[in-house]
Amino acid sequence: MNHANAMPDIAEDEAPSDQLAEIAMPFRTPAGVLFAEVMQDGHSEIWPINGDKFAELIQRLQRKETGQIFPKKDLTRFIDTLKAEAQFGDVVEDVHLRVARAADRIYIDLCDPDWRVIEIDATGWRILEHSPIRFRRTAGMLPLPDPVPSGSLDALWDFLRIDDPGERLLVIAHLLGTLAGVQPFPLLYLFGSQGTAKTTATEILGSLVDPRVSGVRSMPKSERDLFLAAQHGHLLTFDNVSTITHSMSDALCRLATGATFATRKNYSDADEVYLSACNPIICNGIGHSFVRPDLADRTITVTLSKVPDDERQPHAAVMRAFEAARPSLLGALCAALSTGLGRQNSIAQSTPLPRMADFALWGIACEPAYAKEEGAFLSAYQRNIRQINEATIDEDPLAPRICEILARRDIWEGTATRLDETLRGTSSLPVPQDWPRSARLLSDHLRRIAPALSRIGISLRFDRRGHGRERIIRLCREEL
Repeated sequence: MNHANAMPDIAEDEAPSDQLAEIAMPFRTPAGVLFAEVMQDGHSEIWPINGDKFAELIQRLQRKETGQIFPKKDLTRFIDTLKAEAQFGDVVEDVHLRVARAADRIYIDLCDPDWRVIEIDATGWRILEHSPIRFRRTAGMLPLPDPVPSGSLDALWDFLRIDDPGERLLVIAHLLGTLAGVQPFPLLYLFGSQGTAKTTATEILGSLVDPRVSGVRSMPKSERDLFLAAQHGHLLTFDNVSTITHSMSDALCRLATGATFATRKNYSDADEVYLSACNPIICNGIGHSFVRPDLADRTITVTLSKVPDDERQPHAAVMRAFEAARPSLLGALCAALSTGLGRQNSIAQSTPLPRMADFALWGIACEPAYAKEEGAFLSAYQRNIRQINEATIDEDPLAPRICEILARRDIWEGTATRLDETLRGTSSLPVPQDWPRSARLLSDHLRRIAPALSRIGISLRFDRRGHGRERIIRLCREEL
């Protein structure tokens, strides 16, 4: 392209809209984030207009076409014009990260240099050279391999030491929910002692659906950091999670279900920035960290078996073997997604669904592609929920003592203060450090564990009685 046809500077008396059409098509998302669709090397790319990376892209394209770069003032004016067109123009489009649902199709960004995508529908899957969906990319995203047909998901167990057949189904269902963007997302927790290759297992699952340079990370320290991480990756993977604070437990629940976090812009002014996210999560750890009832309700716990010493291999060798298997594993996942799309509207809801009902329905829809028997997935999921509930009860400071009281009687009634005294007296052991420090906090804690108690046949009710309208707690043992 010669100078007459190259990207021109934006002159004061020229019509910027004509020149913008040759260089980039600006638009905004429904949330007001500004983007531009840029044509490069025969394909389109989606870039956020704010930020140094976009300015570098424009300069690179200008230099490629003309051998020159924009002077700083012309570059600033050009980008400002793009921002104005995006902010005040009529084009409003959704932008997705790695995975998107559109009507009866699923799209997965391969994240390769040519910006190709996998398209999946009820008839199968294929690779598209030009994406009908606008995908954005963030620093550190790595490409997926081209999927290969006729692969088997059974090959995954060559790399993950999961012995329980039902838990294997849950892992595959979590991967399928991640790739299908089925919200809200359950959290997958890989539980195992030392020597079970927890980090490698988490890395393999993450690389299979959303590989990143950063790989497996430590748990963020704050809700703000968690929601920031969610802006840069679809699947979040966290390593060696030992303890979860109450505030982080609530944050993980919000992220799995979908929420918005508001924070001050740059910590320096009164403007707020809103971080909206809903992300699938995989964590690993040694202890039962996800026992707070509301988080436990959103968690799938899978137990990893110890790798025998005579079967242990160097990490690099394991990952080389996994890389060789990854295309066929991705192809098998795509085939399972196609099965789910073909069956999703014909699933008969014959049994009550658990709390993560959308995930459960999607697991049932895809089931013929990864389970040998009908109903195996839901049976495994319900069993897993019961096991997590038992762990929640065992690890709770109050619940075991409540069970002990109701083992001797059918009903207990009284005030929160009296219940506190009664629970303290049921054991000679000192009360745990996380024991509620006041009657109000004890009542709040009871409300949180009420669903877990209900699943083992203990009902909880708060009443007000007498002239003083005294609040009475009623615990009752019921038949399941």
